[in-house]
Amino acid sequence: MVQTVSGNLGSIHNTLVDVWGQLLEDPVMYSNFMQGEWAQLVQNTYDVLAIINNSNAPVALWAIPRQTALHDSLKVHPVHHAIHAIAAPTLTPSQRVVRAVSPNVKLGETILSQANHAARFFAELDALLKSPFLKDIIGYWSLNKTRSHTLYDVVVALRSDYIQTLSSESNAIETLQNLAILQDFHSGNVVSGKLPLKRFVSSTSISIRIVLNSTTTTNDKFRNSAKDFEAVLRVVNANISAVEQRICDLDEKLDEAEEAKKQRAVRAVAAIIALTFSSSTLLTSFGLIGPVAAALDLAIQTGAGAASVGASVTAVLDSLSTSDLVTVIQSLKATRHTLQHSVDRLKKIRPLFSAVVSSVSALNGTVHGMQDVLVGIQSDVDLGRNDVTFTHEDSKVTQVAWTTIRDDTQVWLDVVNKQGIDPQ
Repeated sequence: MVQTVSGNLGSIHNTLVDVWGQLLEDPVMYSNFMQGEWAQLVQNTYDVLAIINNSNAPVALWAIPRQTALHDSLKVHPVHHAIHAIAAPTLTPSQRVVRAVSPNVKLGETILSQANHAARFFAELDALLKSPFLKDIIGYWSLNKTRSHTLYDVVVALRSDYIQTLSSESNAIETLQNLAILQDFHSGNVVSGKLPLKRFVSSTSISIRIVLNSTTTTNDKFRNSAKDFEAVLRVVNANISAVEQRICDLDEKLDEAEEAKKQRAVRAVAAIIALTFSSSTLLTSFGLIGPVAAALDLAIQTGAGAASVGASVTAVLDSLSTSDLVTVIQSLKATRHTLQHSVDRLKKIRPLFSAVVSSVSALNGTVHGMQDVLVGIQSDVDLGRNDVTFTHEDSKVTQVAWTTIRDDTQVWLDVVNKQGIDPQ
């Protein structure tokens, strides 16, 4: 059902873009277009309405479907365009025109690469969010120790930031898709004499400039997000490592007669519990006794900060026998592997996020190069000269190249749409 709706909406979108392009160029020609395509537009619209009206199933807006074969299905394929392989100084003015109004050979590759990395990133986040105990482990506290952030909170915040940033690039991808559709008509109309070559190059430049502005903004956002994530990851890693060391240093050999040693152990255990665990779930699974678990959960439910939680836990620990206190220490020691494993899972996101940032930067660089080519040809080539031509063969080459980009942008949009992301 989703594929049907997506396919029909895509067809409707493409048709409306075609209409827009034709109206801009030739209203008379548009009448011919209507006869051939409008009936299909109406049919697709009715199909979508029928599906929507007949579907009463609830939709989870932020559901994250696991990506499986998608990673392998997003095959990176370059746009084969011989003109781009020729060094700029060897090109004739006419060849430079074809190069300027065609997509860069790396454009499709970078779009697919970004879609691929995004799919992998979402899949890893999905798996991580389902990990046990992620909500029970505190990654870091606010400076005044009044608000804690669990590892789950860290992942959710990263996903939210990633979605917001990725959605800001939707405008660039949609503009490229629209341009790919319009270039098909524009190139044909240049050959038939209905569209001046200069206007063709100018309109291409305007669209690419819009794309460049969007990708530049997205690139800056992703770089900032990457820095923030690295900073948080360093803090979390340092905190958990410190906790593990403090747990390792706890002495299980306590004697009833050594009251001072017992009190030091009570304070150390209370501090570890208060600073590390946002609920008793993980500790209970490793044998934490009931009164301590209840004190921890009650303090957290009342919104207490680290100091208050520590005080509540200390009061209960003081009332325990030495043997029970040793049991608490043993349960803490048993959590060390889970603590480290949870942080290690969080670290696995780092290379995936870095790959996303790199792919966004690559797309921005590619589009920037296209804009440079367009600016250059408009500044130093007289597009009105008789010897600056754009032939039927040139039109075909341009159309084939942009058709590939149209398909590649749809792959990108499908990846984003599957996450329920609304374009900005």
